[in-house]
Amino acid sequence: MNMLFDKGEGKPKRKTPDPVKDEPSIRVNYQPDSIKILAVLTEGYKCKDDRCNCSVFDVILVDKGFWFITCWECGTGQWVPQEQEPLEEKSGGDFKFHGGQMDGKTIAEVGQNSRGESYLKWAAKKHPRKYVREKCQAAIDGD
Repeated sequence: MNMLFDKGEGKPKRKTPDPVKDEPSIRVNYQPDSIKILAVLTEGYKCKDDRCNCSVFDVILVDKGFWFITCWECGTGQWVPQEQEPLEEKSGGDFKFHGGQMDGKTIAEVGQNSRGESYLKWAAKKHPRKYVREKCQAAIDGD
């Protein structure tokens, strides 16, 4: 037997490729709590996403006569023509809940409800929107 031309027994083994190392992808550090909401629009616009029927939007940015608004339900953003000049933030007494069990009620009206105090405490800690958490916490601290 000549070892020079010996191929060994059976088929030659395939070399397995080295496993691909997971390299971290570049991610944008998106922190929704760092976005300042300039105003809330409750009428006049429809969401651009056909599957969403929401008509409540946050105004995030004002630029050259246009507003950048984002949908409350799905977060879809869109540029729309600015309809009024200054965006004045409403006082805490004018704040109304949109959606949920306290839909359309102000913080004062919710406080008069039998479950209102527990709802405000929940909203101050666990509501998904920072703006609502701040308003509820301010109402609790003011009592």
